[in-house]
Parts: sequence; C-alpha cells; structure tokens
Amino acid sequence: MTESDTVLYDTTLYARVSTPSQNIAQQKEKLWKVATEEHDIDPSSIDVLEDEATGGNTDRAGYQEMMRRVREGETNHVFIRSITRLGRNMRDLNEAVHEIVEDHGVGLTVINDGINISPGTEELDLEQKAILYGLSFASDIEHEMIKQRTLDGLRAAEEAGKRIGRPIYGFTSEDGNLRPDDEEYEKAVQAIIAKEELGWSDRRIQRQIGVPRRTVPSVVERRDIYLGEKLDEDMADQAVDGLAERTRDDLEALEEQEFGK
Repeated sequence: MTESDTVLYDTTLYARVSTPSQNIAQQKEKLWKVATEEHDIDPSSIDVLEDEATGGNTDRAGYQEMMRRVREGETNHVFIRSITRLGRNMRDLNEAVHEIVEDHGVGLTVINDGINISPGTEELDLEQKAILYGLSFASDIEHEMIKQRTLDGLRAAEEAGKRIGRPIYGFTSEDGNLRPDDEEYEKAVQAIIAKEELGWSDRRIQRQIGVPRRTVPSVVERRDIYLGEKLDEDMADQAVDGLAERTRDDLEALEEQEFGK
C-alpha cells in the first residue's frame, strides 16, 4: 500500500473479550452507540478493531493495530470500554494513556470509567490525572485473574460437583454446586482491592461497600478464591469499575467540601 492509499479513520473503537463465550458484539454495539450518539461522530469515519485475548497479553493483533494507528497519525480518537483494555499493571496502563494522549495528541474515551480526553490534548489536567490514578489500582491485580471463565479457587468444588456446608461470602449453592453471587461477589472483590490497594479500614469497607466488618478479614484471607486465575473478566471489570466509581464519588465530595470553605 502506498502512502496515498493509506486509510485514515477519524475514530477507532477497540473491543476485547477474553474468551469466545463472551459477547463481543454487545461491547462493540455499546462503543458504537456512545461514539455516534453521545459524541456525534460520523459513522463513515469509524473503524472497529477487536481481540479475543487475556488482559495481561498486549501482543494481540487488534491492540497492536490500534497503537500503530495512534503512532502513525492514522486515527484521531480511540474509544474503549474499560481502562483495563490498555493493560493490567500500573506501568503499562499509564504508559499507554500518556503515549496515546500526550505523545500523539489522540483523544481517548473510556466509557465505563468516565474518562473523556479530547483530541489535541497536550497534557492531562489534574482531574484527569486523579481519575487515572484512582483507576490504576486495577492494574496491580495479577493478569492471571482473567485467564479463564471460573474461579481457580473453586476448581476442586467444581470437579467434585458438590460443596458441603454453608457457602462462603459471595457465593451461593444451587443443588450443591457452588456459584458466584453477582452482588455479594462484586462486593468481596471490591473489599479486597480497597483493603490491599487503597488501605481502607474494615469499618469503611462496611460503610461504603457493604461487606460486614467482621467478614472483611476472612474475605481478604481467602483472596485466592476471589481473585484466582480463572476469574471471569467481565465480573472482575464490573467490580473494579464499581470501586472506581466509589473512589470518584469520594474525590468529588472532597472537592465540594474544599470549594465550600
């Protein structure tokens, strides 16, 4: 392809799932809707890239093509679902954001995390840096937590097909089979991250997340069950996004308090 044949896409949507069983079509539809309806972007200027790969693996075709377009000036704006699409450790995540935005002036919209950086931005402002920092705790969760569909800590119970006794916090037992309870499981993951990454007290976790204060130590102690290498990616992202939202609410409350003085 000659230079004159190069196709320029004003906007690139990047979608990724970890396993074929996850619905990438729904993710792409949401990205498309946000770009066209909320940002009023002409559909003819949009291109979609996608991958089926784990979060810790950046050597994937769609991701590499997205970054190539960024580096070579072939796109002006990137849309992703979650900041975790850009990496699972703090260094990679921050390097990717700064390369996209500050090095190449490409806009970045992260629809689940409330990040919307316009094209041409030369430097992240204080609020954007604060939000990015608040979200970056997710990057310190080992990438193996999203490798497979189910929790690694449940392998023995899954193979046996039964579990005797009362299920641990965050799980239900249906016909003897142990399964994550969506609401409680999400709270458990949030509690672990809040305790280990943000240093929250058990009392604060109870107040802001909803895990009983006396239950927090046992949840943290069983970290490998909740954050095992078979953790479902969507469940993990949902929990991380939920805690990020709580952190962002705290930041906004603090700002209102400061300005109100």
